[in-house]
Amino acid sequence: MNIRNLLIIVIIAVIGAFGYKWFGGNGLKFGESEQRVKELEAQFKQLELEKAASDQKLASWHSKFDSIRGEDTRLKNEVAKLHQETTAAEIEAAKSKVQLDSARAKAEKLKFHISQTEKAPANRTGDELLESLKNKLK
Repeated sequence: MNIRNLLIIVIIAVIGAFGYKWFGGNGLKFGESEQRVKELEAQFKQLELEKAASDQKLASWHSKFDSIRGEDTRLKNEVAKLHQETTAAEIEAAKSKVQLDSARAKAEKLKFHISQTEKAPANRTGDELLESLKNKLK
């Protein structure tokens, strides 16, 4: 054998060793790899069940969130309505206060006029005096 053939045999042996390590040399025998596949399939099934449970919980939380969001929207609308009613009531109260102040001013003016009239009755003469006496005697 010459060196060239020996070198080719060594290269083929090295490639074969690397190939064996790469494709089949993971340390598991054939039966062990089947067992590992079964374990991984069982683990996958368990994970699928957990995923389904999580999806169901997520759907439940979404429905709760949607109902709470709807309630929040309803309450915001109610607050806005109550705010409008409060504003209208405040405006009405301000108008009523103005009317009350006006009525008080008129009452004070009338009270002052009555006190002035009691202190100094009107001086009537002639027909006014006769009409006044007639009205008092009725």
